[in-house]
Amino acid sequence: KPYKIRWKETELVREKLKALGLYPRNNGYEIYVTDTVCGRCYYDKKCITIPLWTLETPLEDDPEYFIYYACHELAHSLAPASFGNHHGGNFMMYFKALCPAHLWHHELEYKPRLAAAAGIKKKC
Repeated sequence: KPYKIRWKETELVREKLKALGLYPRNNGYEIYVTDTVCGRCYYDKKCITIPLWTLETPLEDDPEYFIYYACHELAHSLAPASFGNHHGGNFMMYFKALCPAHLWHHELEYKPRLAAAAGIKKKC
């Protein structure tokens, strides 16, 4: 398990992702909210971390930002780095399949060139 787990928030996020059909995934990854600067997909431990700040101070005042963040990390679990570029075509294919379309634009803030190449456009 990762360190600095926030259990109350972890349960909240898991429930919201469960309602969207995003958790649990059949690939066995567990999701945790952690009091850390960034989240990550840990391939070896089969776990994903979502930073606490995505729930407390979401970017652009988007209360669903944590859902985008979780989908980004879930896409990593389905398109591991060993398959090529960390954020390339395979990753973007899974990301777009998992993430609600109205949240895709957040990927432009993180990987603008690769997101644009995948057909992701700015929020209107």
